Amino acid sequence: MTIIKPNNDDERKIIIQIITNTEVCKSIIPSLDYKLLTSPHSKLVYNWVKGYFDKYDEAPGKDITNLWKNNSKYFTGEEDEIDLVKKFLKSISEEYAESPEKFNIQNTNYAIDEIHEYLKKRTIQIYQERIHNALEDGEDPTAIIEAYKPYASSSALPPMDNAEELKTMELPKAKYLISDLFGWGLIMLAGTHKIGKSFMMLQLAVAVSTGGIFLGKYKCKKRKVIYLCLEDGRERLKKRINDLGFEDKDLSGLNFIYESRKGKEGLIDLSLRLKQCLGAKLIIIDALATFRGNPQSRSIFQSHYDTMREIKKWADENKVCIILVHHTRKPGVNNQGPADIVDSVNGSNGLGAAVDQTFIMTRQRKSIDGKLYTVSRDIEEKDLAIQFHLHSGGWEELGDADSVDMSNERKNIIALIEENDGSMKSGEIAKALGKAPQTISTIIKKLVDDGYLIKTSYGAYSIRP
Repeated sequence: MTIIKPNNDDERKIIIQIITNTEVCKSIIPSLDYKLLTSPHSKLVYNWVKGYFDKYDEAPGKDITNLWKNNSKYFTGEEDEIDLVKKFLKSISEEYAESPEKFNIQNTNYAIDEIHEYLKKRTIQIYQERIHNALEDGEDPTAIIEAYKPYASSSALPPMDNAEELKTMELPKAKYLISDLFGWGLIMLAGTHKIGKSFMMLQLAVAVSTGGIFLGKYKCKKRKVIYLCLEDGRERLKKRINDLGFEDKDLSGLNFIYESRKGKEGLIDLSLRLKQCLGAKLIIIDALATFRGNPQSRSIFQSHYDTMREIKKWADENKVCIILVHHTRKPGVNNQGPADIVDSVNGSNGLGAAVDQTFIMTRQRKSIDGKLYTVSRDIEEKDLAIQFHLHSGGWEELGDADSVDMSNERKNIIALIEENDGSMKSGEIAKALGKAPQTISTIIKKLVDDGYLIKTSYGAYSIRP
């Protein structure tokens, strides 16, 4: 039988949280049976804090010292027990006095979840021990089994809103890393290998860290940036900075990291990095495959989904935007990709299902032209035409991809007709350009409407004089 051993360090964390964090008190105290705590001094201090919270509706904080002074005179324990409580409270008070911000937990929800999880384990432990003792004593455990009630608390559940009340709620406005383009939370940028994803992310990192312009169009609010370049090194990053013409910019707000642990350990390291780089609001992880942990589920979809949800939860709790750079899968038979471009992301649909926004980047080899497609929970879908100029700042947005494609096709059609003595049939044009006849007919009609072409006979067109 597996017995879950009590952890006094966990209990100490619980006591510290209810002493210093009012939100934790509100969630934990109404449902916590102090008997779930194991050490006598933890139970004692918990009851003092509970009395304080019941009276003032807030955590005692520095008043814990006064609680000790006011209650210690009634303490009837042995001298060594008194000494234990005194040392326990003294250590907490000294920590608080030395570094009060240490107790200003940003991840309050995470702390509450941890406490509830520990209390659930303690409930199971007590139940298992009682069953174990009954069996050893030759007693019937049926009564214990029937009386068992798992630890549960409605305060540990996610919030539940009434729809009618929700209609009139004053809610904060949605925030964006870059208005009309990048949202907030967890974002994924996917594209095949070596098409310029890392160049685009470096451009973004520089634009955000300097309050500059991204893609030649989008003004960025200045924020500190942490960039995990897990597939690159200092030499490559320095060269890219110089190649893109950023060597004269003040990049003091941009920080590069070249190695990281994976999964949960990687997120723990990122929490420490946020303390190193106070005020950082954008974290770029290039690439996802070098950061995500080992699968925890036999289901590929569930494993991928859980991985992304874990990263998203961390991003939301720390109020930062995380962009994960990932790869798309190779085209299938006859170089045909999936019907929905989002399905081209390498891996199961669980990767895209958990993120707030997905960008898909495409570019033909040896071409400076590319496309950037995005689908989001909060931002309108976009399909942008982009163009790369290595020594002129990198990627630039040209506009809506369909409009740009139409413009290029219009130019190609006019040039082709001019090369063929100023007159051609639409079928001939479609064949020469390798395009669908219906597509060419639609563009030609628009050219006629705009006055660039005239119809000379059935299916034939000429340049307007």
